[in-house]
Amino acid sequence: MMASGPPLAGYIADSTGSYAPAFYMAGGSIVTGASFYFMIYFFHKNEENVTESQTELVVVEKVTVV
Repeated sequence: MMASGPPLAGYIADSTGSYAPAFYMAGGSIVTGASFYFMIYFFHKNEENVTESQTELVVVEKVTVV
């Protein structure tokens, strides 16, 4: 998949006459990938908080040894 990047950028540059759209496409894919990473990170972090709160135990009575 990464090997198709330079030929695709060259094709876009040849068809538009400028490298700007190719750079925008490359930057857009980086921003899109990073945003997916952060969304997954924050959703996974929220799931861990829910799991921790469900597994906590409340001590109702203190047991002592006489």
